[in-house]
Amino acid sequence: MSQNAPQNDGGEPLVDRLIREAYSITSRPERLISLFEVAEPQIDGPSSDVSKAQWHFEEAGRLIDEVVPIVGNSFSGFEPSPGMSGEAQLILDKDCRVLDFDGDLFKSGDLRKGQTAPDWIWDPIERDNDQKRVANCLSSREPGFLRLFTRPEDKTGRWFAIQASEKGKSVALSSIQFQWRERTGEKFREALVLTDAELALTRHLVSGGTVRSFAEQRGRSVGTARNQLKILCRKLAINSQQELLMLYTGFAHSLQVMDDDAKDRSHFCARVFREEDGQRIAWEEHGDPAGFPVIYFHPFFEGALFSDEQNAAAREAGLRVLAPWRPYMGETTGNYSRQEMVRDFARRLGPFLEAQGISRCNVLGATAGGPFAMGFLQEHGARVSKAVLAAPSIPFPKWSDLKEVAPGFRRPLQLTRLAPAFARIYVRATVAGTLKGKFDTFIDDFYSESPKDRVYYANSDIRDLIRRCATYTFISQVDGPSEGVVLEASDFSDLCREIDVPVTVAVGKTSTFISTAAYQKFCDRFGFELDNEFHRSGQLVMHDDPRRIFSMLRPATS
Repeated sequence: MSQNAPQNDGGEPLVDRLIREAYSITSRPERLISLFEVAEPQIDGPSSDVSKAQWHFEEAGRLIDEVVPIVGNSFSGFEPSPGMSGEAQLILDKDCRVLDFDGDLFKSGDLRKGQTAPDWIWDPIERDNDQKRVANCLSSREPGFLRLFTRPEDKTGRWFAIQASEKGKSVALSSIQFQWRERTGEKFREALVLTDAELALTRHLVSGGTVRSFAEQRGRSVGTARNQLKILCRKLAINSQQELLMLYTGFAHSLQVMDDDAKDRSHFCARVFREEDGQRIAWEEHGDPAGFPVIYFHPFFEGALFSDEQNAAAREAGLRVLAPWRPYMGETTGNYSRQEMVRDFARRLGPFLEAQGISRCNVLGATAGGPFAMGFLQEHGARVSKAVLAAPSIPFPKWSDLKEVAPGFRRPLQLTRLAPAFARIYVRATVAGTLKGKFDTFIDDFYSESPKDRVYYANSDIRDLIRRCATYTFISQVDGPSEGVVLEASDFSDLCREIDVPVTVAVGKTSTFISTAAYQKFCDRFGFELDNEFHRSGQLVMHDDPRRIFSMLRPATS
């Protein structure tokens, strides 16, 4: 090892420690995050020593395959969703004085034991009622729910279950995550005869929104939204927002929409196009079977599957969405790597479209599917009227360009650019960790600077979608997502050139995963249009407002 190589405080070259961390991941996948921390001093430029770890990354990836079998796994151990924590994060007395609190959750110096809880902790609209609810909980000993904010700059807050202590001298507040399911919501609407507006308000509140954020989203005053909630409560013969949440939660529990054995179901893809040379393209279909065709190039986590809300949005827009599984994923075969893999797949989709009788279509690419969408536009632009790229992965020609990317995404890209075999460890450790119940650990790191996106992965429907996707993605091999990471880490600018189709890049209003400035630079460079008017997310605009995404893909009326 070079004497000039970066070293840690103990004198050990950092690349040697990086190699040790890589091997430790084989038994403890969550140590992937520790590896990132060790690598930080090493990945300050393209001349880094990280490339010396290439062989070891390959070997560690092989060992993970032996220790944690991924191919053909049912992912039945993937936990459905985080629920209420076992311990209270805040304890108050009847006068709302702080007796104890979780400093990892409540991060502010002016929250102190023995002092009255500060004003910023309460929902400004419900503060008086919530403080009475805490006091009444001690006398009535009836549990309930209320929303609190965890720091002064927190704009969304979170729900807490409140319960009196055994001796009745304090109130324990424990963080809880309500779950909104579209199918349950529709049953809830039918049973209680809710209007579209009432269902929208219920969905927003159950999903973690506030009356204020609902008003802002709808362009109304807070007073109007509060009146709407009061009317809804009177209609349902309840008295508060908290009772609305309990009513929905009890309804969802009794309905048991999801089968008891749902966690054991694997995804089966019924559509497989067999090419003349023996290659295969598996694909899903969503939306309106008689609608205008849209070719969808999918992200990693959800694969080619749609949520109920996305499927309904495509159907309402009159679109038939064909979603081919990417190379090396599921039953889709692949050739080559990086840009040549993308171009080869685009060429193979020509006979596929002919077999489906499709001469005209539009194109949608989401996140990691973006490069594949652009490769398709280069090859088949004459077939396409317009395209939407939903928060796509974009090329970063210079090392310094990666500064525009949040750390959770930047670090794996940097390591893979320096040592491509790192992609094998990255994907395998993430999947193996998921099998060991560490999914949220990876999501929290990946979206560390994008809290709006993290909340989507707490939704049980989305988590079940991810689990089912994994059962098919890894049905025969693990290389598809790894090849995707290698592609994203490379400079794939050539895939973005000479596209004559109108392309809209749709991103969150306050995108921090990849900065808005980076997206604007990307659009200016290749002649695309930027639309960053998606307000509820940073990267996951396909979940933020799928109806708007699919309305953008409707064919022009003559």
